[in-house]
Amino acid sequence: MARLGLLNTKQWFSHLSGGPMRGSDDDKTFNLLVSRVACIGKLQHKPIGYSGPLSRQLLCYRSLVSQVRSTLRILIEAVLAELFLSGDADRDREDWSEMTLKLPFINDNDCGLGIAARTYLDDLPAQTNPTSPEARAETKAKGKAWFQHSDSFSGNLDLAFKLWDAVYKATQGAGKEAKDAKTWDNTNAWLAGRR
Repeated sequence: MARLGLLNTKQWFSHLSGGPMRGSDDDKTFNLLVSRVACIGKLQHKPIGYSGPLSRQLLCYRSLVSQVRSTLRILIEAVLAELFLSGDADRDREDWSEMTLKLPFINDNDCGLGIAARTYLDDLPAQTNPTSPEARAETKAKGKAWFQHSDSFSGNLDLAFKLWDAVYKATQGAGKEAKDAKTWDNTNAWLAGRR
């Protein structure tokens, strides 16, 4: 997504509700980037359907993530089909179903994890000292009310932040493909005090 210019802080959906609302312009920009990265993941939620805050901005962004994931899945399936059609892979096998389930990009993403990260990071500026352990703990405690049917709000935030760490590390080695390296570094430094 970074190579395609889709994983950044560009304001594509500013006319829609659900973006970061609190804090300075930098807070909003950094929150947006972290939330978009979290949209790559999936909210751990009870199987009763999503219940929680909504974000039209992140829902629109989720459609971009989903389209990239779907396209990559189709590409992998086409490559696999070519391997079998050309005879470069063993066709006499019994594990066809298992093999297709092991291919990457099978599970669709949702924007719930992005909304959870955005909601948490957007509520921190309302605290006197948003980077204090007390402020973070108090804001995380509110998460149970925001996402009543999530498995664990804190656990979901940990998942979002681990995903951030992995994507941030990947951008460090991307070279020219990560055009906004300074934004990524600044966002990482900002997020470090808010976990």
